[in-house]
Amino acid sequence: MPTTPARQRLLPESLIARTWIGADPGGSPIGFVLLAHPPARWPTDTFADVERKMWGFAAALGLRPPDQPVAELGACVTVTTGPVILSLARIRRKITLPAHARWQRLLLTRPEAAVVVGLVPLGLDATAEQVDRYLDDALRTGRLLLGRAGVADSRRPPPCPVPTAGHGGGSSSHP
Repeated sequence: MPTTPARQRLLPESLIARTWIGADPGGSPIGFVLLAHPPARWPTDTFADVERKMWGFAAALGLRPPDQPVAELGACVTVTTGPVILSLARIRRKITLPAHARWQRLLLTRPEAAVVVGLVPLGLDATAEQVDRYLDDALRTGRLLLGRAGVADSRRPPPCPVPTAGHGGGSSSHP
């Protein structure tokens, strides 16, 4: 079941972020992130305008249609003791993702997430059933683009380097 949406200022408009646990093609659990545009807020904004903006956003990230090899986004999801952050270096933006404890634990045991960008608007108050229909319709009409993001766990310090031969076996500290 998708979490409550989070809105972020991204490009010219807000962006909706939803997260949930789904299954990969082999049936194993994987964390999903959906990024979508809310419905147009101005009478001059058209469906085509929103779709064009989202195509540009997805293209800047390097995302691809589901029938192509999955785009690798690198380790751009960070799990902290607080929020989960999606860092989109290609467009110099960070998005705080809505995340429940089960979703965060999954990211720590399977350090990757499927990133899905929907090209058509999604209501801010969409229910889980409406999000499921949105995804089905967008997939059927070719309006979903995908990528895979690696997960970095910043809750734990990085591992200490292993001393190599010839360094006297002493310990050293690194800033």
